[in-house]
Amino acid sequence: MASGDNFTDSLFWAYRGASKLYNTLPKELVDAMMIDSAGSMTILWRSLVPISIPCIVPVAIYTFILAWNEYLFALTLTRTINIRSVPIGI
Repeated sequence: MASGDNFTDSLFWAYRGASKLYNTLPKELVDAMMIDSAGSMTILWRSLVPISIPCIVPVAIYTFILAWNEYLFALTLTRTINIRSVPIGI
């Protein structure tokens, strides 16, 4: 991806990794949970979320690092309080 927006790039790769991860989930597991009278949210929270934790954690860390680097970059380049942006002023 050549968009230059690191956050969008990280979301793209997270979606791509999660879709590959969810495609490996056996359909029989979801069918068995539905037979056991599990609702859609139960299936989501008891099977998909625990499986997707290895995909969610690195994306969360990477997003935090990108936001922190952007903050430090803006803080370093602005010398006076009058020209600082809103995130730096808060």
